[in-house]
Order: sequence, then structure tokens, then C-alpha cells
Amino acid sequence: MFLYITFEQAKLACSSIEHLVLWAALIIVPAPFFSQLPRPRLCAHQESAWLEKKTIMPTEVYHMSTQRMLTRALRTAAISQNTRFSVRMLHDVPVLRNHDKFAQNGIEGLYSPAGYATAWSDYQKLLTTSLTLNTVGTRHEGRTPFQLLLLTAKRTTDQHIFHYASQAHNNHFFFEQLTDKTHAATTRPLRFLLERITGISSLESLKKEIVRLAEAAEGQGWVFLVENPDKSFKLMLCNNDGTPYYHGKNQSLDLNGNIDPQTYEELTQVKQRGAAGELDFTLPVLAVNFWDVAFLTDYGVTGKSAYLEKVFDCINWEVINKRMFQV
Repeated sequence: MFLYITFEQAKLACSSIEHLVLWAALIIVPAPFFSQLPRPRLCAHQESAWLEKKTIMPTEVYHMSTQRMLTRALRTAAISQNTRFSVRMLHDVPVLRNHDKFAQNGIEGLYSPAGYATAWSDYQKLLTTSLTLNTVGTRHEGRTPFQLLLLTAKRTTDQHIFHYASQAHNNHFFFEQLTDKTHAATTRPLRFLLERITGISSLESLKKEIVRLAEAAEGQGWVFLVENPDKSFKLMLCNNDGTPYYHGKNQSLDLNGNIDPQTYEELTQVKQRGAAGELDFTLPVLAVNFWDVAFLTDYGVTGKSAYLEKVFDCINWEVINKRMFQV
């Protein structure tokens, strides 16, 4: 029985140079067997390094003096310590808990199988693929959508990355809380939640306010139920690809066309908070998607209102309750 191990594998397993030398002295494998084994897949600069350094050939070690063996092991270890590696993240569609069921039957009371495929599978695939293509080869390629939206929110030159990252995170956040209408009816929000929502006294009034905000928006976007730093809750409208995590990019103000004095005052406050470097500790616990991709397949071009009336009836409040206490 023969043992084959690369230098990098041995380096990871060894706690010191002495252990590394011991490994080099003990491993003896016939050269024909070694030559038949596949080499690692390397990029261009690693390929050249491989050709120069190679793994220590066991047959060479067998005939090598102790001094030569030590010198070579130390030199190879020193070179390897200077080798830099990077991690590349290929973004893909997250697997929802009930995805197989939803893909086959749809979400009872809200989506048909085709509607679910459009709003989740197809759209999320577009977002994650676009995110991968826009981050490959950049300093952002090893980061998650959530990390990306936070890091690019303030960078005007990275807004294309922010768009896909924010949309991918928001859409995942939205679909995580959906369930069949029958199961949703058995779940209830915590009393603590309803008591802390500003201006809301019941579950029905919460539904009406969410529907009102979404219908009043002239474009596309999201409605979030967010937790403030003082543990109170409020509804937040985020136009287009807005995110609730940063006040400068929640896009709660509609700046298309003329703005009234109140909107101007709110915009001024947002600018002042940004200039002061104020941190935003707002955290969402519930999301409602009113982008047209969310309802077009099942409800048609004019089906936004019908969709909004149904989506609230398919929310799994067990998920919302857990989000309130997640760190």
C-alpha cells in the first residue's frame, strides 16, 4: 500500500518545520506510481510555481542527504508561505425549505407553479448570476449578497453591484417567510410585536397599511416591517432596489418630479445623517415584494392589488417571530 500526499497537504498537517522534514524523510513512493497521479488544477501563476518548485519527489528524498533534504524543505516552505490565494464565490439560488413542494404545486393561496418559478427560481437565478458576473475578478468576489449591499451602498461606482445584491437579499428574505395559506392560518404574530408597531392596533390594520403603502407607490419596490433601535416597529416603503439596512439607500422618498416641503425636509435630514457618519441599526423582520415580477405571471399586468390582498394571508408568522430575536 502506497501513500501519496502533496507538499501543500503536508504543510497544512505539519505544525513545524521539523515535522515537515520528518514527513519528507519518511514518505517513500515509487516514481512510476507518482507520475501517474493527476496534478492539481492550477491557475497560470500557480502553474509556473508548480513547475519550479514541484512536490518533493519521494525517490529524490530516498537518495538525498539529510543536509540537502533539510535545505530543500526549508526553501520550499519559505516560498510557499509567500504564495497568495483568493476565494471566489459563485452566487447561486438559495434552497428554500419547501422548494420542492412549491415548485410542484405552487404556494397555496398565492402562486401557481409557474408563478412561483417566475417570481423565485427564474428571477433569483437572474440576480445571482448577474451578481457573480459583476463581482468576478474584483475585491467583492468572495462576499455574500448581504455583505455586498452593505459595502456598496455608499459607493456611486458600485451601484450596479448594489442593485443585484440588494434585490437578491430582499427576494430571499421575502420568500423565506411564505407558506401555504392553510399553514399560515395556524400561525400568529407575537403579542409583543403587535404592541410595538407604531400606529397599528391589530393584524388586520397592519395588512391594510401594507397594502395601502404598496398600492400608493408609483413604481416598484418593497414594504418592510422594521425594528428600530429602541425596539419599536414601523413600516418602511423602499422604492426600487432600496434596502432597510442603511438610511442613505432605503429610497423611501420618491424624488421623481417635484417634491413638497415635507419631502425636502426629510431628504435634508437623510443627507445630514450621512454626512455625520451616523450608523443605522434598523433591522427588517417582514418584507412584501411588489415588483411586477412577483405578480405578473399569475395576476397579470393589472393584478397588483389582487396579489397584495393575498400575499399577507400566506405569511408564516413563526418565521417572523424568530427574526425578532435573531442576533
